[in-house]
Formats: sequence, structure tokens, C-alpha cells
Amino acid sequence: VRGLDISAGRVSGVWTERGRVRASQVICCGGAWSSRFCKQYGIDLPSANILGTAFKTTAAPEVIQGCLSMPELCIRRRLDGSYTVAIPGRGQLDLAPQNIRYATKFYPMYRSKIAKKLKLRLNGSFFNGPEAAGRWSNDAVSPFEKIRVLDPEPDRQILNEALGILVRAFPALEGIKIDHAWGGWIDTTPDLVPVIDEMPRVPGLFIASGFSGHGFGIGPGAGLLCAQLMTNRQLFTDIAPYRLTRFDKGNAIREPQMM
Repeated sequence: VRGLDISAGRVSGVWTERGRVRASQVICCGGAWSSRFCKQYGIDLPSANILGTAFKTTAAPEVIQGCLSMPELCIRRRLDGSYTVAIPGRGQLDLAPQNIRYATKFYPMYRSKIAKKLKLRLNGSFFNGPEAAGRWSNDAVSPFEKIRVLDPEPDRQILNEALGILVRAFPALEGIKIDHAWGGWIDTTPDLVPVIDEMPRVPGLFIASGFSGHGFGIGPGAGLLCAQLMTNRQLFTDIAPYRLTRFDKGNAIREPQMM
């Protein structure tokens, strides 16, 4: 999807690289791209994309069954005898127009202990990517087509640090190695809670984004809430904590609790 088709002030479809698709309701769940997409239509969706790093180890002795989360380490035993490993809350933030624009919204996060785990850097993302500036038209190639797959390099420093922590915590894993590592952009809101809401500014547009790294856990509930919201059915939970308006100027943003 390149953009919305709007008629008489409300959504009437979407424009794709293959043409127009009619629809009276559209949901934006573009993850790292959502904030930049919404900016096209005058909607401020505070978001910062944080690069997370994780890795799979080589096969090793069983020291846990299932999952284990500690302050400095998260590990999960895999069926092939290896482990998935990550350091909770650690990541990188690429400075770019979008996240700089919403910096004041993220002040509670930056002053919390979470910010101490983040590295800031300035690179090509400032000019090209989910948080870059610039507009596009529905009949031209969109930023989403220029970068069809977001596949950032993992942070080598985090990989080495996590491997060291793992062996110190479980000496039986001495000699374990990294088999495969990956990075991913985590679309993060100022309070680490997603936005699930309808946009009065553009009737027919809904947003489900900013899941802040726990989308798999709350995905089924979020999907149900979106379906109920779009079909005007009874909502199974209070939607107030997920409203975009909670970030309005003057509203207190609660201290983030997890990432």
C-alpha cells in the first residue's frame, strides 16, 4: 500500500503499486513504518524504532526447560538443543527526523533506567527509512517499496556481551557459540503500550501499531479488539489505555515499565 484513497473527507480505499483497492475501512498496522505513513495525513503517531538484537546458539547441555527471564538475560530452550538468547531492554536508536520530532514525548523513557540500555547513533537512516522525512504521491514509488524488507544488522557488542553473561550464569555452557544472529526494528511508543484506535481526523482509518516488543504476547487480544472496534461490536476491554489521544499535549505519560 502506497497511501489512502480519500473521498468526501473519509477513507474510500487504498492505492497500491498495482492500483486502487476500494474499502470503507482501513487498518494501519505497518510496524516501524506506521508513524511515517500517518504523518502523510496529519496524524501524529509518536514512535521510535529501536534496533533489538538476538541470537541462536549452537547445541548445548540442557540447563533450563522452556524460558527463563533474568534482569540481564533472556533465554529459551529450543527443540534442536540450542538456545535463543537476548539481553532485555538493550538496543540502538538511530537519530532521524521522526524520532527527533517526538523527543519530548519520550522524555519519561529517556530519563528512566530503560534509556541507559540504549545506544544512540547517526547514520543513513536519517535520510532514508521508516523515520526519515519527506512525502510521496500515490502514483510514485513509495519508501516502502524502496525498502521492502527491514533486515538490520545485529549489534555485535550486544552479542558478545550476552554470550559472556550466558556462560557466567551457566558454567555448564562453557564453549557454546553463536550459530545465527539477527536484528529487528521494534516500533516503540513513549509508554511502551500500543496504539489501537480509530482516527477521527480521517474517518475509516484505524491504527494498530507501536507494540513495543510484546506484540506476539498480546497479538490475539489486539486482533480481537481491532475487529470489535471496526465492526462496532461490544469491546471486551476498556480501550482508553490504547487511545492515541493519551499522548496529547499536556497529558501525563506514565513511566514505561518494560521493553
